[in-house]
Amino acid sequence: MNSARYDVLFDGSHPLPSDYRAYRQSVHARLVQILRQNPGCSFLEIGVGPTFREERFRTIDEFDIRYVGLDFEHVCAQRQADLAAAGIGDRNITFLGNPSGTYLFNLIRLA
Repeated sequence: MNSARYDVLFDGSHPLPSDYRAYRQSVHARLVQILRQNPGCSFLEIGVGPTFREERFRTIDEFDIRYVGLDFEHVCAQRQADLAAAGIGDRNITFLGNPSGTYLFNLIRLA
């Protein structure tokens, strides 16, 4: 990815959004756009979260992106089930869950 390219969405001086839901949707749309522009890249997501983002995982599968998602075991298990239910292949998708503690445990496992 081109780190020299200016992106106002991720600029630290960008003002806080007045509509947080719209802001989150714009961040997600921008992330999918970045993934589509970088087929075959690697993506580490710390904190997979409670919402299954089907478009994101379809893009990851379609563009052969190597994905690792870190979260608690129950969240990772749910995302794995969501992938299967949506018919999305998981050949390059890995979830690393931990039963307790913080994401630091998973980061140490990755190292």
